[in-house]
Amino acid sequence: MKRLVVCADGTWNEPEQKDRGRAAQTNVVKLASAVLPADKSGVHQVLAYHEGVGEKGGIIDHINGGAFGEGITRNIKDLYRFLCLNYADGDEVWLFGFSRGAYTARSLAGMIHNCGLLKRENLAKIGEAYTLYRDRDDSSKPNSDAAKAFRAAYCSPDFGIHFIGVWDTVGALGIPVPAFRFWNKSKFKFHDVQLNPLIKFAYHALSVDEKRKPFEPSIWTRHKDASPSQVLEQAWFPGVHCNVGGGYADFGLSDCALAWLWNRAENAGLALDSQMMPKGQPDGEIRNSMTFFYRLLGKNERKLGEKINGYEGVHHTTVVRKEYKPENLSKFLSTNPPTYVP
Repeated sequence: MKRLVVCADGTWNEPEQKDRGRAAQTNVVKLASAVLPADKSGVHQVLAYHEGVGEKGGIIDHINGGAFGEGITRNIKDLYRFLCLNYADGDEVWLFGFSRGAYTARSLAGMIHNCGLLKRENLAKIGEAYTLYRDRDDSSKPNSDAAKAFRAAYCSPDFGIHFIGVWDTVGALGIPVPAFRFWNKSKFKFHDVQLNPLIKFAYHALSVDEKRKPFEPSIWTRHKDASPSQVLEQAWFPGVHCNVGGGYADFGLSDCALAWLWNRAENAGLALDSQMMPKGQPDGEIRNSMTFFYRLLGKNERKLGEKINGYEGVHHTTVVRKEYKPENLSKFLSTNPPTYVP
């Protein structure tokens, strides 16, 4: 047995990025850097890190990745191929992601739920598997005869996803302008980012203070076919998008969200370098992400606890942070019993 660890970064994110002249790694980079080659019992851990959408290539790729969401398909296929090439019966699969990287990780899980994971000798079928995922309707959904037949013929049996941990999933794919909403939907609607029954542990860190319209969060709800033993936990943290997933020079707040997911991953069996364990600073700077361009698109106040069966709670940093009472958090706590996630 070994652990296959997939880490997908956010749009334009890379290990060497800077903010305000200083290194500004995302939580995905930090966690990937801490994954040990093996645990104390000798179980090997094989890592795949994928830079954010729009980071590879030149200026055109950079623009397409940010404005159009291009590259998602390539990234999903690349990470799917990594799993196909490295998976052996009994291995554990771990998925991590931030922002659109979280969307990528969740879409990868959705593709596997629909199409299974191809055996190595069937690697040439990746295009066919992706088409089955992309074009699925009632005749090709996970429980359809076509999907079942594909999995039985070409895929590893009894495949599951041990753990998925994500920071502030955003599903804003396409041009972030209302006039292009129909184009966006027609091009990207097939992605399946729901929490599926293959997943054993699922954790999602969410931003309380992000207000940009294109950054609407994609919150999980439990699947109707999920096992009662499936663990789902979603926690709201103070700060905007990158205060939760990282990418700012001031990483006090993002380290709080990293420490939370780090702890969950370790408890589920992942071996991480304890010397790199983040401390976190609940009173770190909350940045203003509403730049001029995003102000033109209007404001979107995030709604906490809106999803039924979302298993949402607020992280304790929302309580210990001084003079922190955003309206959406106060509204949530006034109508729900406080559930503070440690």
